[in-house]
Amino acid sequence: MAKTVDVPKPLRAFNTEFNKLSYKYDTADVFSDLIDLMVTFFKYEGDKELGDKLKKQYKNDYEQLCICVREMFVAYRNGIGEGDDNEYNWYDGIGEFYEVITSSYKSSRLGQFFTPAPICEMMAAIIVSNCQNVKINDPCCGSGRMLLASGRFARNSHFFATDIDQICTKMTAINMCIHGLVGQVVCADALWYGDTWRFGYQINDTLKYGLPSIRSITQEECFQSKIIQKEAKITEVVPPEFEVKMPGIKKPGITQLTLF
Repeated sequence: MAKTVDVPKPLRAFNTEFNKLSYKYDTADVFSDLIDLMVTFFKYEGDKELGDKLKKQYKNDYEQLCICVREMFVAYRNGIGEGDDNEYNWYDGIGEFYEVITSSYKSSRLGQFFTPAPICEMMAAIIVSNCQNVKINDPCCGSGRMLLASGRFARNSHFFATDIDQICTKMTAINMCIHGLVGQVVCADALWYGDTWRFGYQINDTLKYGLPSIRSITQEECFQSKIIQKEAKITEVVPPEFEVKMPGIKKPGITQLTLF
């Protein structure tokens, strides 16, 4: 159970509601179920099987789980563009809370810390600040912060994320969806998608109609999987200001770059 003083201000109301469940149930289980329910919120086909499972599991406490989902969305609203408290205009609410409970709860299922926001901003500014309409790939995405930072500088781009951890993959899907990034998120080993493929999502393919969405995809629909299978080489994007210092390198058009 996370103490209020250890929780960032935008997440404190959510933490109060979350603790009502973590007091009764395993914290890792509650967080995992919360993530699943948030992903389902953006699926236009829904997930009746998941809903029935959670209702059976939580019984009278299922409504409390839904309240937690609501409070997390409120935390995002409060955290994005919150004056001097957030100069980046993006906010990783679910990732921040993950780190909070990781610090106070020992579990093999919850044990990661993500790149701090200022470092994400710095790396994005260096790599994609002069790029538009490119394909941006994070092969070890965590909660998706690098992509959220890149979205500030290369908004009209397609974003691709991979992580071998299921919870991280879903957190990235949620973050991309909330922040209006278009692309794909995949749970697999980024070095080889073959036998490591677990699941994948298409993010915001209905955004042109004003509808944020998460849609499950097959491996055959996965852009990164196709690239790896073809053994394609990833071309580095060279910002214009470096072209003079690096003669002979031609500026590519629409291409793909990695954040590492």
